[in-house]
Amino acid sequence: MEKSLNIAYFTDTYLPNIDGVVRSVVDLRNALEKKGDRIYIFTSGNKPTIMDKDSQNVFYHRSIPFPLYPQYKIALFPYLSSIKQAKEKKIQLVHSHAMTTMGLSAIATSKNLKVPAIGTFHTMLPKAVKLISFDKRSEKVASDLTWKTLGVFYSGFDLITAPSQVVADELKMHNISPVKVMSNGVDINKFSPNLNKKSQVKIDYGIKKNEQVVLVAGRISPEKNVPLIIKAAKKVIQEKSQVKFIVTGEGPAVNEVKKEIVKQNLSENVKLMGFLSEQKIIDLYQSVDVFATASTFETQGLAALEALSCSTPVVAANAMALPEMIKEDYNGYLFEQTDTEECARKIIKALEIKGLNKNRMKKNARETAIKYSLSNVANKWQELYVNSVENYRK
Repeated sequence: MEKSLNIAYFTDTYLPNIDGVVRSVVDLRNALEKKGDRIYIFTSGNKPTIMDKDSQNVFYHRSIPFPLYPQYKIALFPYLSSIKQAKEKKIQLVHSHAMTTMGLSAIATSKNLKVPAIGTFHTMLPKAVKLISFDKRSEKVASDLTWKTLGVFYSGFDLITAPSQVVADELKMHNISPVKVMSNGVDINKFSPNLNKKSQVKIDYGIKKNEQVVLVAGRISPEKNVPLIIKAAKKVIQEKSQVKFIVTGEGPAVNEVKKEIVKQNLSENVKLMGFLSEQKIIDLYQSVDVFATASTFETQGLAALEALSCSTPVVAANAMALPEMIKEDYNGYLFEQTDTEECARKIIKALEIKGLNKNRMKKNARETAIKYSLSNVANKWQELYVNSVENYRK
């Protein structure tokens, strides 16, 4: 069959929002369209006031804000309109990146059009319930209920994909199948090393030439555990005074992070930068000495992957998918997820590595990212889509 396909991506979040899911959807869409596929976005939210060149291929459905995360929206009864739009675009395959009403709309659309449906598991919702649980018992009840609900939801798809092996194993353990590991990709041409950036970026952020920099980037939400990095920063700076921490991003835990910075008396040492453009984030990846994350929630870890692609070593929590990318003393270091002391030690270790060993680690970081290059990942997705359509017709 002809390789190029008309594919519908269903997602609960899309531009102008920026998060890991949006970035993975946008990157994969762009890569596949370069290969000839036509990707149409079905999403919640209102059409942005700034029209982009592909706005005619993005279908926004009337929504309401999600109470816990107001920047996310829940589409209100998008089913009939999605089916109508998908028929008009002659959709041949549905790929859902959603878990709420847009995900249900993906299932309804695939069944109505009689086309295959793939569902990607992006977010570990059962682990998120502990953030709103009162105690261990309520946490277990909520987690079990969430898994049962997800089992029913994903039974509507012909195939479920997971961005890492640890997530695939977790899904299989809860009888969610069939599951295939399909990682997200990174644009290794955009996220690339640039030694010439370092001096200028330090000047731009008011950092002295002899100071080292640790970067924390991404959504600032409870599961990202940024306050642990701030506590570790206190211990790092007590031992190495010529170190600055830069924290970028927005999210519901920003005030908690601000309070921790004040509590640790680190207002001069930790720069909370808020949301930055993609280019400014790339400049930082290219210029800092270490990227650090204490997240216990990563189904893959896109920000860590982007840092590796810029040859920046990563210090990460030994949790979820991060150990699949970060190898001790190879491209970074791991610390036990609640251990502030070990986190500080590993950051110090990464900062102190010198000479040939430093060059080796930076080279290994880049080589790790190349395995996840967007071009290679897009080829695998294209092959999966073609096979799914062919097998569905048999």
